[in-house]
Amino acid sequence: MIKTLWKQQTKLLFRQAGLLMTLLLFSLIATFSLYSGHAIIRQQNLYIDSLEQLYKQDKSELLEAFVDTATAIGRQKASQAGTPEVINYRLPQNAVNRPTGLAILSVGTREVAPFYDRVRTNVSFLNPANGTIFNPLLLFLGKIDFSFVLLYLLPLVVIIFCYDLGAKEKEQGTLPLLRVQGLSDSMLYLGKITFRLALIWSVYLLLQVLAFIIAYMTAPFSLIEAVQWTLLFSGWLFLWFIIGYAFLHLNLSSHANAIALICSWVLMLFLLPNMLNSYVNSRYPIPLRTDIASYERHQSELIWEMRPADLVDSFHRYNPAYTATFVPARDTAHLSRRFVAGYYDLLARRLRKKNEELQRELSQREYTAKRYSSWVPGVFIQYAANCLAHTDLEAQRSFEKAVADFQSEWKDFLYQFQLSERNLRPSDFARFPVFKTAYRSIKLPVMHLLYPWVLGILILITSILLLCLKQKH
Repeated sequence: MIKTLWKQQTKLLFRQAGLLMTLLLFSLIATFSLYSGHAIIRQQNLYIDSLEQLYKQDKSELLEAFVDTATAIGRQKASQAGTPEVINYRLPQNAVNRPTGLAILSVGTREVAPFYDRVRTNVSFLNPANGTIFNPLLLFLGKIDFSFVLLYLLPLVVIIFCYDLGAKEKEQGTLPLLRVQGLSDSMLYLGKITFRLALIWSVYLLLQVLAFIIAYMTAPFSLIEAVQWTLLFSGWLFLWFIIGYAFLHLNLSSHANAIALICSWVLMLFLLPNMLNSYVNSRYPIPLRTDIASYERHQSELIWEMRPADLVDSFHRYNPAYTATFVPARDTAHLSRRFVAGYYDLLARRLRKKNEELQRELSQREYTAKRYSSWVPGVFIQYAANCLAHTDLEAQRSFEKAVADFQSEWKDFLYQFQLSERNLRPSDFARFPVFKTAYRSIKLPVMHLLYPWVLGILILITSILLLCLKQKH
């Protein structure tokens, strides 16, 4: 019986140009979203490549300066080329966060958060690369990428295909004819909705395969991540078909059904996320960074006016490894290398302590947004997609921590020359520390993947129970 009904639905589909145009338009928008996501990630890759090319060029020029000693100017440049201060200024180390393959499908925070940093021995907490994303929704949502199309537009396709499933035959007066052929209302609804589910899911899978091919050409990703992604958004599609199926039992007109489904779409993808954002903003207001700016200016003036001996002593208390090369007559003079190192060290420690207060407030905001996202399906699905694409907040925080660790490593490397009054030789350039980003292996918790499936099943069970109660009465 279902097979016969599916054949009938296939014939009807080709007579309904509106439904075919809907699928075509959705496919075109999805394809454009792949182009949009690929363009963003490609631009970031090109920028990273240009940074690395510029670094190689600057490094080559510094090394060439060691060789050109035939003239007085050449000898002067050669003597300056190896000084730690010149290297720190002219040759900052690149710390880059290259995108993974799935990043073109879900750009996430990569569009609003820094994806590179030029590392020097000193760090400013007002540097844009050390900025913070304040809007909790921006931690999860992005622009028009493939995940955006699946999250927002795929439910609309389901609504267009499902809003008149039960009401059409009643409004056209063909329902009695179908009942004569032995089709019950439940069998009719089930056959029609499973046909549309299979159709739209097939279109989604074709687009998903195309997306994976394009993504893999950008950067490789694991098969597990691809399976998890497909399972996640297949569940999202299943959830919306269940919502459409639940409304069938209310016996509404096709227009009322369409309005109810659109209201559900607006509620899940607009009202609930904005309510979450409003709650987080009211509970944990955005802290201002202007306090750090004024604090940094004030502390820099105070530290600069300190007695050089006191500043050097403070530096040694927190950096005892450099006491072996300490020469009091040389290193306690104002503007000595150790004085400058002590200045930046003390300023960084005070700013870091001040910044920790701000970070605690921001962490509380982020934790609250993440905690309550399970009550907001749209935000929760996008968050899971960002996790799989390594474009979520945790990935950004991991990159920032790696940059901070590398900055400390680079500082230690240069300080061994700077504080012992030695210059670097060309052979020392080969020993520069190298920044490495260790991408964490993503394996989402089972409940994250099953979230839309479980939610859909709960809605289905609830609708069936309500229908049974209605029939009893």
